[in-house]
Amino acid sequence: MASLIPTLSSATTSGDPWPDSSIDSGAEPSHRWFVLHTRSRQEKVVAEDLAARHVKHFLPLLHDVRTQGRRTVTITRPVFPGYVFVLGEEENAYPIDRNRRLVRIISVANQQQLTRELHHLYRVLHHGCRVEPHAYLQCGVRVEIRSGPLKGIQGVVENLVSPHRLVLQIDMLGKATAVEVDTALLEAVEPNVGNIASSTK
Repeated sequence: MASLIPTLSSATTSGDPWPDSSIDSGAEPSHRWFVLHTRSRQEKVVAEDLAARHVKHFLPLLHDVRTQGRRTVTITRPVFPGYVFVLGEEENAYPIDRNRRLVRIISVANQQQLTRELHHLYRVLHHGCRVEPHAYLQCGVRVEIRSGPLKGIQGVVENLVSPHRLVLQIDMLGKATAVEVDTALLEAVEPNVGNIASSTK
């Protein structure tokens, strides 16, 4: 079964957007999130270039383990094909753009929201949880994990089919991932909605 792991710069102090695991880490006035929309299959090359330039970035990857004859092969592909998240200044991307690896540079209006959403995904990956790409949801019950190592992470529950699956959404891209979570740990954060463990029975 496929699982997601994050890829960051090998130098934690310069490449990791959250070196101290703080949701607001690195939120300097001159350093903002922006998104690189890359050409097909250029995500990892762009991330490697950013790492070499000591630019903070985040590229979550899917690692598919497959059997080919007698060999076990691991195939790596981006969670969000065509996108690399960068924390810095827009000019950090210009040298990469000169190599024609980018389609465009996307500005992020709501910095706080994207920081929160990416940090939630980052924490899930670093705790070794199994997640998978998921269709982006326009509706559903928003909940928060109230205890355990993932405490504080918010997402949307698939409350019609699979109430134990928590969907982590990146709103600005219209993308999402899903992770298995015990419903007993979830509590609704939307008004007039009770504890998710009891409301989905």
